[in-house]
Amino acid sequence: MNECITPLHVWSGYSPGRGPCRLGDLIAQARRLGHSRLALTDVNGLYGAPAFARAASDAGITPLIGAQLEHDRHRFIALCDSDAGYANLCRLLSQLHCNADFDLPSSLPSFSDGLQFLLSAPLAACLLASDRLRLRSVPPIQRPAHRPSSRRHPPGRHVRQRSPRRTPPGRGVSSRARGPRPPTVGLPRRRREQPPPRRSLRRVSPPAPPAGFSCVHRPGR
Repeated sequence: MNECITPLHVWSGYSPGRGPCRLGDLIAQARRLGHSRLALTDVNGLYGAPAFARAASDAGITPLIGAQLEHDRHRFIALCDSDAGYANLCRLLSQLHCNADFDLPSSLPSFSDGLQFLLSAPLAACLLASDRLRLRSVPPIQRPAHRPSSRRHPPGRHVRQRSPRRTPPGRGVSSRARGPRPPTVGLPRRRREQPPPRRSLRRVSPPAPPAGFSCVHRPGR
């Protein structure tokens, strides 16, 4: 399915903080998607290149060895197309890690044999004055033109093109898409509950005490 597509910028777990996938999972996913070739471009290193080359060859995938070089504000992809390119990439990475006065644009033409670069526009502008590095612009992707309909109308018949139907606001789905509406079922009207009647209170005078009853306590009795 994806035999004509080759991923050229792929990180693995050997790029800390960039690629979370292990090499086995990466190759298994590429094989599941139908890729016949796969590149490995970890950041400033070739630590996973030997294991990647062996695992990809065992899975029937052609490995492409490369790296993503980052120094100061410059960043680009370097891919090896021969043994000489792999040796130059190793020398370029050694200079990047060990040389304190390393400058990427000025060092790139010295190690360009056998390497293919994917450069950004600012870095390509810095290398245009160099005679040892050949730059080639990649043409934009050509999208296929719109193919007209194969239906042919008989001559002399005027075909009116219908305008797209506008959906009224608030109606995102048409009635046909919603399906038939369920039938309306008559329900008895719910009666409103009446509050309980208020009880009227009236003042009741206390009964008169019986004859001979006194509320005063008399000690001694």
